[in-house]
Amino acid sequence: AVPVPSIYCALIWGGKLYIFMERVLGIQLADAWTRASTDEKEYLVAQLRELYQTLHSRKSPYGDRVCAVNGGPLRDARLNRFGLCGPFQHVGAFESYMWYSTARDGLAKEDMVLTHGDPSMFNVLIHLPSFKVAALVDFTGSGYYPPYWEMVRA
Repeated sequence: AVPVPSIYCALIWGGKLYIFMERVLGIQLADAWTRASTDEKEYLVAQLRELYQTLHSRKSPYGDRVCAVNGGPLRDARLNRFGLCGPFQHVGAFESYMWYSTARDGLAKEDMVLTHGDPSMFNVLIHLPSFKVAALVDFTGSGYYPPYWEMVRA
């Protein structure tokens, strides 16, 4: 299982979305990394590899579409700094949008996989002194993307 905070309630108030969730105790991976020994760093990397493999093992229920977890538009500031974009009917259309190139229609189909969307060292909480991953946070940019997408975002 991928450790994430439990969501208690979500509501819209004054035109803004508020999400109330569990507070997970831990420090950001960016801070833990500077304190970790070589063995602890290897342990952290092994945990993260397993967590992301678990996340990516979830295939999209939306077929070839590159889309948010609900099948709708993607929220990714690197793709569109002004808000939402997509969804895209296939990876070729997605890549055309990203790189302003011609769509890759006719190439081999790729299974879209569940991605976190922002795999930075600031979105991983670590429990000390065990150096166990306590939670992945900030799934704002999550969605079903090509398998390589998490590496593009890292």
